[in-house]
Amino acid sequence: MQEQMKSVFLAVDAANLFRSLRTAFPAGARLNYGALLDWAGRLGRVTTSAIYVPGNRALQRERDFLLALKYLGYSRVVCRPPRLRPNGGLKSDLDISLALDIWEDALRGDFQVAVIASGDGDFVPLIERLICRGIEAHAW
Repeated sequence: MQEQMKSVFLAVDAANLFRSLRTAFPAGARLNYGALLDWAGRLGRVTTSAIYVPGNRALQRERDFLLALKYLGYSRVVCRPPRLRPNGGLKSDLDISLALDIWEDALRGDFQVAVIASGDGDFVPLIERLICRGIEAHAW
């Protein structure tokens, strides 16, 4: 009897991954978003692939990027414009959206494997809770 393939939820925190990459490779490097999808596909059948991107849809360049992500195969492309914080920094609060999307799908039993590509330690409590629910979890 053939073992049923596990379903995978891939969640990509684009801003934090970009920031981590820029820190690790100050001379420049590019992230291959398609390779993330391929890697998650090795863990099972990717049923949800969500990418969370701060941006401004009014800019053609950013609309083109979001469309390219859809063509790569991301089933959810979540974009929210960043807001200016009192300290001068920009924040879009997409971490909360990512965590809620994963948690809601986990509660419904929609997947057996979670992959969170972020480079941000803020997701450790979510990963711990997923593991407590018996969900295999991977973090980047």
